[in-house]
Amino acid sequence: MRNLGVAIIFLAFCVPAVAQEKFDTGAKATVQTLLVPYREAFLKKDAAALSQMFAVNGIWITIAGAEIHGRAQIEQTFTGVFKQMGDITTYEETVDHAEAMGEGIWAIGHAVIKGGSGLALNNHWTKVYIPEGSDLKIGLLSIGINATPPTSQAKQ
Repeated sequence: MRNLGVAIIFLAFCVPAVAQEKFDTGAKATVQTLLVPYREAFLKKDAAALSQMFAVNGIWITIAGAEIHGRAQIEQTFTGVFKQMGDITTYEETVDHAEAMGEGIWAIGHAVIKGGSGLALNNHWTKVYIPEGSDLKIGLLSIGINATPPTSQAKQ
């Protein structure tokens, strides 16, 4: 009986940890795969292709905090952003963490965008992917700029 109790405790702690590790790896790999066409479309400044990666009612919260709703507005906003950015030479994204949630995935990561005229943006993002048809689409994208925190002033 004692051995059965030890086995139950062992399984209670070890099995979820192993399952979670595989689960996280799969979610992260899925998001990394989804980032490839996003990167390609971004480098081509293809606002239409990017907007199609969002769910029909997807939301993009920009660096400025604006909420952009739906594919049409997302495409229009990307078009404007690309005009402001000018030449884009580099777009790199990394997934820091991803977790499955039901049939979707939430993920956090970072991106670096570089271009002509000194363009250099380092940001972080949160994405929620939701099922739409047989695909995963971006239901929510929130972007924040990586800013250096202000230094504290010396006490006088």
